[in-house]
Amino acid sequence: MIYTFTYQRALNFGASLQAYALAKFLNNQGLETQIVDYLPHYMHWQTKRPMKSLKGTIEKYKKYKKFSQFRGEFMPITDKTYFSKKALRLLPNPRAFVVGSDQVWNPNLHGETKRQVKPSFDMTYLLDINTEFNEQNPKPKVKKVAYAASAGSVRFNEVAEPDVINAVKQFDAIGCREQVLEQDIKAIFNDDKNDSEQKREAQTVLDPSLLLRDYSELEIVNLCPSQDYVVSYVVGSGEMLSTFNQRVAEAKNCFGLPVIHLGAKSIESADYNLLDIGPREWLTYIKNAKYVVTNSFHGCAFSLNFNRQFILIPHKLNELNQRQKTLLNGVGLEERLLDDGEKVTKTNLATFDYGPVNNKLNKLIEDSKEFLLKALKAEM
Repeated sequence: MIYTFTYQRALNFGASLQAYALAKFLNNQGLETQIVDYLPHYMHWQTKRPMKSLKGTIEKYKKYKKFSQFRGEFMPITDKTYFSKKALRLLPNPRAFVVGSDQVWNPNLHGETKRQVKPSFDMTYLLDINTEFNEQNPKPKVKKVAYAASAGSVRFNEVAEPDVINAVKQFDAIGCREQVLEQDIKAIFNDDKNDSEQKREAQTVLDPSLLLRDYSELEIVNLCPSQDYVVSYVVGSGEMLSTFNQRVAEAKNCFGLPVIHLGAKSIESADYNLLDIGPREWLTYIKNAKYVVTNSFHGCAFSLNFNRQFILIPHKLNELNQRQKTLLNGVGLEERLLDDGEKVTKTNLATFDYGPVNNKLNKLIEDSKEFLLKALKAEM
């Protein structure tokens, strides 16, 4: 059995869909795979805690119910929920662990970091797991692979303590979602005197949501309006939300089309704010949109996958744009990411030809598939 570790419980559309996509792809390849229902205390609190307003809390719990339904119906998830790293030693018959497909190596997301002097890693996502073996599971070697792992806005080599570095050295192969993380991992491997014997690999790969091109089983028929519309999707709040609202208003003025907003918080410039939807609805609205305006990596990734025209609004912190930049550079669409403060105009909204984009994307997909399958099938 192959077990995947990621943020499968997060109330985030991209997080849920990439978890689904990775397991779906591996099972389609004949590699029996399950998503480990790992639920640490900090993730449990983030998904269950009420919002500041009653209206927001009601919307959140409606969303929570839809995410739970999605997991139960479409994710090959373990029957048991694991609340600690120690409990994971009892996972039955492990042959390989795959971690990643999200910001699993961003310690800022691990726990109540505001109370800590510095961010602390959840070592489960470094696969620091002691697995028990028995007569049914006699093989002592469990392959450890990272696929599309991300450190988000932090530089991995600046926050990694010795125990984290040592855990990284135990991996058989590491696929990174950003080129800067690949550089940091290769530096760790190069510093390891034993690495010449192991021949471990590290390279930048695509998010697993792009390993699948067919999402028809998730699409909800007759959900979207029959007329053309623009989808807006933002991750962030405060100044980012205010700036994004202004950019959407500019896009709306250019298009003259209704705007359907799918973010966690409403924006004034949208005609419809849909705040309590689940992953299936989110995917369906993007797939059928005339245009997508977003600041989100997965908003970008699914726009590419469905060949939707899109524009990316940058985050104020340049580090938060690294995932988007890596993906856009790979397919030759760097200009779709606006500069900080750049307004949306008819010029930068101009449509582009998906022919050459798909040629580059398909090559990246094949390279990413080859990396993952080679890492898992070797010596299994």
